[in-house]
Amino acid sequence: MPACSKGRLTRILGASNNSKFDSFANSFQMRIDWDYLATHLAAVISKAIVTKYYSVEIRYAYHLELLTGCRQSLVEAQRYPEDFNGVYATAPALNETGVTTYAITSNVRAVLLDETNFTQAITVDNVRVIKEAVLDACDYLAGLKDGVIGIPRSCHFEIDRLAFSARHQNSSSCLSRTALEAAKRLYAGPVSSITHQQLNLEGVLPGSESVWPGTYVAQTEGGNPGYCDFAVSFLSHYAFWPDPAEEVTSFTINLSEPTLLARTSKTESLEYTGMADMSKFQQLGGKVIMTRYFRCTELCTRPVSSP
Repeated sequence: MPACSKGRLTRILGASNNSKFDSFANSFQMRIDWDYLATHLAAVISKAIVTKYYSVEIRYAYHLELLTGCRQSLVEAQRYPEDFNGVYATAPALNETGVTTYAITSNVRAVLLDETNFTQAITVDNVRVIKEAVLDACDYLAGLKDGVIGIPRSCHFEIDRLAFSARHQNSSSCLSRTALEAAKRLYAGPVSSITHQQLNLEGVLPGSESVWPGTYVAQTEGGNPGYCDFAVSFLSHYAFWPDPAEEVTSFTINLSEPTLLARTSKTESLEYTGMADMSKFQQLGGKVIMTRYFRCTELCTRPVSSP
């Protein structure tokens, strides 16, 4: 949505993790329109609407977003440097197709025992126990006990201490072996079954537990975590070109397939060129502010196996 104040236009764009990609099925032109033209045309049309409605000349235009929208900000500055005077980019989801293919697949597998009955490996109550343990172990690391893990990569809490024991089998502050292993898989991230190497640089970070319910973990028993449907739509109708002949789910895709990243390369080339050339944007006086976001490891890290 655009916001206008004293001749300044701020364009806030982005894509939700609940997005459906069914409309992209078997259409490479749709991918081109979305990845290469959508943000640019939104900027052009927004400026025209604001200028007409307010009867003012837009002197400055800015793009603010995070994750997918953040990548749009940076790519927009490279491809269409005249569109904005500045971008505020939080946790850019660079190389999104390759990373998301690994990340969402790994995360759905981590929290579900199967995709047929949506049998949960971990529950919202389990997440509460984990979150409390993480805060208890690492809340002080940044020098302030405020309920926020300020330095997540320095948090090394011992999750095995939460396992059920013979003395505390019914304790609400413990995890079953199934839930414990599910949490470990989330923190570890995707690993090749062939080489046993990390496919992403890392998994989710300690301190991210607040966003697990609804995203990775179903809110209710027998429910469907948000990433599950997203994964099916993304893998079946967007990530690969040409589209797979049959529907792809997180349980049918083979993350250890050596050519997997090559099969996502066409889509990646549209959404991000891999070249961070901001010279024209700089010559036009453009400014960039980049910040980090605690969920960055879901989409922002580059696959280890990627060239």
